[in-house]
Amino acid sequence: MGISKLIKANSSGKPTRPILLVVALCIGALVAGYFASVPPKGASAPRSYSIGDFAAEDVVAPRKLSWFDPLETEARRQRELSKGPVLFRVDPAVATRAVTRFNEEVASTRASFMESMEKLFNTRTLDSKQVEGPLFRQLVIDFRREHPRLPITVVKAARWGQGDYEEKIQQQFSAKLRAASQKWVHADAWPAEAHGDHLRIVTHESLSNSPVNLLERSQAVRRTNIVAISKVREMLQAQLPREQHATAKYLAGFIEVNCEFDPDLTLQLRQQRADSIRVVHVFEEGQSIVRRGEKVDAKIKFALDSLNVRPPSATLPVNRPRQIWLWITSIFCVAMAIFVLLRRAVRPGLLP
Repeated sequence: MGISKLIKANSSGKPTRPILLVVALCIGALVAGYFASVPPKGASAPRSYSIGDFAAEDVVAPRKLSWFDPLETEARRQRELSKGPVLFRVDPAVATRAVTRFNEEVASTRASFMESMEKLFNTRTLDSKQVEGPLFRQLVIDFRREHPRLPITVVKAARWGQGDYEEKIQQQFSAKLRAASQKWVHADAWPAEAHGDHLRIVTHESLSNSPVNLLERSQAVRRTNIVAISKVREMLQAQLPREQHATAKYLAGFIEVNCEFDPDLTLQLRQQRADSIRVVHVFEEGQSIVRRGEKVDAKIKFALDSLNVRPPSATLPVNRPRQIWLWITSIFCVAMAIFVLLRRAVRPGLLP
C-alpha cells in the first residue's frame, strides 16, 4: 500500500519534510484539544446555592412546591424540648380533705370542751347565768391553753354550753375554705425548673390510664391562675371581718398546696409535642421563591435544590469563544495532517 511504502521510505532515519509536518500537526491538534477540554482559569463547575449566598437572579415557583424541612423540624423540636410547656399536676381531692379536716378538728375540739364543762358543772347544758359567771370564764381560759389552735372565745364557748353548736356558721366557714382550696395553689417558692413558654395543668384522674396523651388531657392556663399558698391564705382571711381575725387565720391554716410542678411529666409532654412537629414549606405556583440579591436561607435553599437551580457562572460566557477556537484549531490540524498523508501517499513515486 502507499502508506506502507511511505513508512518504508522514511525508515532510514531521515524523515522528510511532509512527515515532520504531519507530526507537528498532530502535536498541535493534541495541544489544542487539551486546552479546549480543560475548564478555563476562573471558571468552575456548576454548583448549588449554599446557605448565606446571595441570589444571582429572581426565581419563581413554576408549580406548587412542598417539601419536608428536616433542619427546621429538628430546630423546632429542640426548642420545644428546652422551652416547651410546663406541666403542673393538680389534686382536686385536696379541697375536700381540707374541709373534712377542718370540720373534724372543730368537732373534736368542741367535744373536748363539752367534756371539760360537764366535769366542772356536772351537766352538758348551761343556762345564761352559768355561762356569764367567773367559773365558766376560767374554764374557757384553761381550755384555750390546752387547745391553742382553735381560737375559742367566751362567746363561742357560751353558745356551745347552751347547746348552740353554730352549724350555720360552721357551714359558712367550710364553704369559704372549700372555695379557697379549689384554686390552683402552689408553694410560695416557684420551681426553678418550671421555665417555659406557657403552663398546662393535668389532674390526677387524667393520669389513671396509661399511656396518656398529655397534650389532650392537660389544660392550658395562665401563669396568674396558679397562686402561691400564702396569697390564697391572705385572700381567705380578707373575707372575714377584723374581729374574726384569729378564726380567719385558723381557717386559712387548712389550705394546702394542690398544684405541683412535675418535671417528669413536663419532659414527657414536651417530647410528645416535639415528636408531632413536622415543618413543611409550601410555595404556590407563581409565588416568588427568591429575589435577586436576597440572602439564601435554609427554606430558600430547599426550594432551589428541588428545582435544581444553579447560580449562573459569570466567567463562562467570556471564555467560551476561546474554547471554540481551540477546538477549531485542533480539528483543523487533524484535517491538515490527514490531507498531507493522503497527498504523500498518492504521489507517483510511492504507488505500488
